[in-house]
Amino acid sequence: MDLLFKREQKTNNHQKTNFVLWAKIEPDSEENALINKYKMKDAMLIEAVQPKLIRNSILLSFVMAIVAVVPVNIFAFSARMYSPMMVFGAAVLIGIACGYIYYTQKRETIYVKDLLHGRKFKCKSVIELARKEAFLETITNYFRQVVESAKHWDGQETRPITPMPPEEAKRFILSGPLL
Repeated sequence: MDLLFKREQKTNNHQKTNFVLWAKIEPDSEENALINKYKMKDAMLIEAVQPKLIRNSILLSFVMAIVAVVPVNIFAFSARMYSPMMVFGAAVLIGIACGYIYYTQKRETIYVKDLLHGRKFKCKSVIELARKEAFLETITNYFRQVVESAKHWDGQETRPITPMPPEEAKRFILSGPLL
């Protein structure tokens, strides 16, 4: 499995520099077969809790639907095909599309399919760019090991658990779960 990176530097209207990191994984044919066999494409690699993201996406959808009513009305009248339901439907579709685009651009949760198809990550600084690269390399290494272990998922595995001496067992139990 290979991890590809492309880096871009962009300047916005306020002359502030932003960085874009594009990342993609390229599995070999055997790894690709395992990913397809176990339907790993839709698996989540890393979950980021963003409680306001869905709320903000819905709010943006609502606002954009309201704003879209005016241009859709103008278009419908000029095309002589005005229908209140058509205007309402078009405005709702525009709002939903805007909310969806906002959500996909801002989400930090990373799915396997994101990296299989390639995904852009916006970074505000060079340090954030370097950290994002290291983070993606780490989670790709974890994913690579999961794919490797998937070669043996159809079979049965036996792992012997040997008893510990009493004092060591007591310390082990008191230390709590490893999760």
